[in-house]
Amino acid sequence: MRPLPLWSLCFLAALVLSDVVSFPTALWLTPLPLLAAVFYSPRTPSWILLLFWFLAGWGWGSRYFHQSVDPALSPLLGERGHYTGRVTTAPRPMEEGYQLRVALEQEAALGPARGLVLLSSPLIIPTIQEGDQIRFETRLRFPTWYKNPGSFNYRHYLARQGILLRGSLEEPGDLQILSPKRFPSSLARFRHWVSDTIGRATPFPGAAVLASLITGETAAIPEEIVDNFRQTGTIHLLAISGQNIGMLAFFFYFPILWLLKRSERILLTVSVRSLATLLTLIPVVGYVLLAGSPVSAVRAGLVYGLMVLALWLGRRFDWLSALAAAALGVCLFDPSVVFSVSFQLSFAAVLAIGWFSEPCASWIPGPRWFAKLLSQTLVATLGTMPILLYHFGQVPLIGFVTNLWAVPLMTVILGGLLLGIGAAPFTLLVLHGVGELTRLLLWGLAWFAKYSLMIALPIFSSGGNGQLQVHFLDVGQGDAALVITPHGHAVLIDAGGFLIPGRPVTFDVGAKVVAPYLQRVGVKQLDRLILSHPHPDHFGGMPAIVRQFPIGEFWYNGEIFPDVSFDTLLSELQQHGVPIQVKRAPDAATIDDVTFRVLAPTQLIPRDINDNSLVVQVSYGGVRFLFTGDLEQLGEERLLAQAQEVSSQVVKVPHHASQTSSSVPLIDAVHPQYAVASLGEGNMFHFPRPGVLEKYQRRGVKVFRSDQNGAIIFKTDGQKIIVSPFIDLP
Repeated sequence: MRPLPLWSLCFLAALVLSDVVSFPTALWLTPLPLLAAVFYSPRTPSWILLLFWFLAGWGWGSRYFHQSVDPALSPLLGERGHYTGRVTTAPRPMEEGYQLRVALEQEAALGPARGLVLLSSPLIIPTIQEGDQIRFETRLRFPTWYKNPGSFNYRHYLARQGILLRGSLEEPGDLQILSPKRFPSSLARFRHWVSDTIGRATPFPGAAVLASLITGETAAIPEEIVDNFRQTGTIHLLAISGQNIGMLAFFFYFPILWLLKRSERILLTVSVRSLATLLTLIPVVGYVLLAGSPVSAVRAGLVYGLMVLALWLGRRFDWLSALAAAALGVCLFDPSVVFSVSFQLSFAAVLAIGWFSEPCASWIPGPRWFAKLLSQTLVATLGTMPILLYHFGQVPLIGFVTNLWAVPLMTVILGGLLLGIGAAPFTLLVLHGVGELTRLLLWGLAWFAKYSLMIALPIFSSGGNGQLQVHFLDVGQGDAALVITPHGHAVLIDAGGFLIPGRPVTFDVGAKVVAPYLQRVGVKQLDRLILSHPHPDHFGGMPAIVRQFPIGEFWYNGEIFPDVSFDTLLSELQQHGVPIQVKRAPDAATIDDVTFRVLAPTQLIPRDINDNSLVVQVSYGGVRFLFTGDLEQLGEERLLAQAQEVSSQVVKVPHHASQTSSSVPLIDAVHPQYAVASLGEGNMFHFPRPGVLEKYQRRGVKVFRSDQNGAIIFKTDGQKIIVSPFIDLP
């Protein structure tokens, strides 16, 4: 009997059972025929099985992809409140502080609310243990997702883990332990011991990299080091994968074999080599659990486990069938994981190596080990390239070179790390040597990152097609708009940021949102960078833009914001030799028949930053876009009194649709067809204020909101306008 019908029967049984009984019950009732099918005839068309199970996982994922909030949680959103919950994971160190997950236990008006909350804090809170019951004060909100084409959907990423809400702890009194867990778990204690031991033997940041190879915690690794891994195409080295599993099994095999040989009864009863191989599953499973069960580790652990079971049962091992079984196993425990980048990259790399590595190696001259290493690096890079281009819009060309030396060096580091943890009397000495090798690795990656070139896959045409493009980006509660001329010249007006009085900024919108978007649309340099007015939610992302893109000129109104953040922007502009131009109305410049006309202000009003906003009208043919910054009523009155022509087909709604802006005289004078309000979802200012956007709608204006529609892209040939919101709502 060929196994394909058996696999099909297994999946059909799972589908039927999932509709009759609960999903966990279906999970436990279907593995036996699955295991039987894996080790049956090696002539099975395994790629069919893999495709079958991959599509099955995709189907499961589509059913579990969208998460909904418990109705009892709705009354909790909004203002700050006190909540109780139980810590489900110990605090994880992050670059900006700590994160911990809490299972909410709250009696709300609609009944008991349940759900996981992700809490972040710049405070030092490592004393909290998994299982502690805590009371905390915060403002619950939905996780932020920047809804731009090609962006990472952080909200869905957290929802797949059951996390539906977020909160921040800013003051020491915001958190109290109600009933601590008396004894932390053995896994948590061992994880803490590993991190502490590595930290005592190896200086930071090498210690963070080494600890991540054991515990799976990469959050403590500085962002610039992660960027070096990413820019050199070696980010996979930070993932716990088959290399780690194989090294761990090899490390434990010989001690287990030595112990088994001490028993004469075992020697006479079973094959000690087969039994030793089987027993290596125990540390492998423990390692996967210790690392937090990431996709790459679960995949590698399942494939290794199936291989060991096949050898133990005397079956011929079929790697592709085993990989298909691993894909199914991962999908069963987390059906939506097929949407994750790590799942797709992990399986794509293994498939590419399994299918093409040997044929490729046969064409490479030189020693066999070198040919295999070179071929595996090449096919893994090519196999994952389409996925990287799809998700990130770019792939580092230098990755092929860096992997040739980084992979062997990381193998030595990993082997030494496992040896150091196991060799108790010499642990610190061995780990110190491993730390020096890690320092060499990081230095090499930093050097290669300076010369990294990227293959880019623009998600939009970057001009040259006779059309003007205007992209209003979703940057949360801030402003950012990209103008691309018909011949591909780019101008950025504002770059987002955060305006949160008294709170540190821990997320760089410019580096994490705006710059990646510019790269995805094919922008390589900016002819102009324009700042409407010096508030952090408009200039906060600009320093990162200045560091990453050549800029022709910087325009602003000449007003200084009394904060170190604005000093940082001016310093970056000076260091990179960007000419700084103070603009007043009337002033204008033309690029590719696109005119940028300054309509306001003619002079600055003391202590009125919003009303001093630089108002810029962008014209191409008969189509005009009006960028109003954060104008309020006084600024709008001055604009109407001074400007000769403000009518525009598209207007950026002033000051995020606040109550003090968008006066009726301004709307009537502009007479727009479209209005775009730049808003942060669930923002603390409660924008848009009631009735503001309705004033536009009552006049037949089509209103778009970045908090609901995401990025809004306009294209025009100077006569007709085509608008494409990222999320098109009725």
